[in-house]
Amino acid sequence: MSHAFDNIFPIGLGTGRLLFTSPETYVTDFENAVELVLHALDQGVNYIDVGKGYSSDHAFSVLKDAFRKTNRPFHVTVKVNAYDKTRTAEDYYRESLSILDSLGLERASHFLLWTLMDSQQFHQAIEKDRLYDAALRLKQEGLIKHIGTSVHMKHEDIIEVIDSGLFEFVLISYNLINLLDMRRVLDRAFEKGVDILVMNPLYGGLIAENEDAFAYAKLQEDETMVQAAVRALLAHPAVKCVLAGASTKEQLDAYLSSVTEPTYYAQNKAERLQKVTENTTNGTAFCSYCRYCVNCPKKIPVPQIMNARNIFRLNGRNANQSLEKTFFRYLNEKFNLEFESSENPCIQCGQCERKCTQGLDIIRSVDEIYQMVGRSCYDKASRKKRFQELIYEKGYRKVGFWPASAGTIKILEIYKELLGEPTFEIFLFDSNADYHGKEKFGYTVFSKKDAIRLDIDCILITSFLHSGAIYERIQDLTAQGIDIKTLYRKDDVDWWW
Repeated sequence: MSHAFDNIFPIGLGTGRLLFTSPETYVTDFENAVELVLHALDQGVNYIDVGKGYSSDHAFSVLKDAFRKTNRPFHVTVKVNAYDKTRTAEDYYRESLSILDSLGLERASHFLLWTLMDSQQFHQAIEKDRLYDAALRLKQEGLIKHIGTSVHMKHEDIIEVIDSGLFEFVLISYNLINLLDMRRVLDRAFEKGVDILVMNPLYGGLIAENEDAFAYAKLQEDETMVQAAVRALLAHPAVKCVLAGASTKEQLDAYLSSVTEPTYYAQNKAERLQKVTENTTNGTAFCSYCRYCVNCPKKIPVPQIMNARNIFRLNGRNANQSLEKTFFRYLNEKFNLEFESSENPCIQCGQCERKCTQGLDIIRSVDEIYQMVGRSCYDKASRKKRFQELIYEKGYRKVGFWPASAGTIKILEIYKELLGEPTFEIFLFDSNADYHGKEKFGYTVFSKKDAIRLDIDCILITSFLHSGAIYERIQDLTAQGIDIKTLYRKDDVDWWW
């Protein structure tokens, strides 16, 4: 039986981390990014992952230029976000054609229903006249060959997606941290003949930066941490390709060495998988998620908090903003866990610690987490207060949100959940000229110069990574009487997660 990733090199190139540092260095950054892509193709990489907004929205242009300069064979994915509830199959179809045009291609090998967050969104995407129907039309017309999806779901939801029989491949976050948790998902995928494509193999660099904690993954002393981590993932027969989110040739070469060095990854796969699995369950410093500590009398989600807290133990130092974001993302992806408030309801009864098989200091850890929740503006009460400080009942008639992204739409949903329907009219703004005058997420997207014409009262910048740059770009609007505000503050984590 043929598979979506037959004849695909086991290392793919992710284009979300191409370096674009500033407008002043754009030309050089662009040339370096193109060279990185060409280097990957020359080394045998033949699968490239790209999506809208990747690398400050320059990834499409980089790939288009690189593809014109190479005769190497390659496979590329058309990724269309399933998040927008207002769009039809025709809308998604036309977006797919636009993506192909942005890449300078007539067709692509793979199509991805991008970022399914839960079972409800999965079922929405496969409804009649929605995203999956668009994918089927593209396949029938010969514009794509294989249909897959990327997921950020609970494990049982991922298995539901695999069991549906609708997808030839699934893109998942898989690494040494969640290797044991994901084993059931991978086994089911292999059983069903569904290829697994891996993102986040080094957990945002956390694994490579903490070699002591993960040295057990090495079968040879001369293996690098990157080699051992990647080889451990490829040891499972369901995994066909691991995406390297590289910014430089050196980073990419570190991934490539996992399958090209003399200690080639295909050797001793079963031995490696067994060793990694055994060591993953033997770490007494970590929560093993046995769940003996359930049924907290104050309904604190102790097992989920402690399991996610492993991230800090792996890092071997106190929490910082990057780790805190990783922690909350893990809580969201694995457990779909939210906090109503940052006030710790623990009464220190000790029930959880008496049941803990690992002897963990749960009471202190839970208190630290609740402090972090408040500091990071992760709970609903803190976010409600933030909205009240910025835009709620401020007398605004028209409020713009910048950029026009799925993250902004998520933030608008949070606003409505916490404070109800807004009393102001909503407008979307973006720097990308390709969006201007077009509809995204049910709203027309406007440019900076439209703000004055539309008589906008306030623009709220909702980008987590680029709020400073956006503010610099539009701050002169304040002279026209438009309030410019940023949603995020110094210690916040991204509300998207």
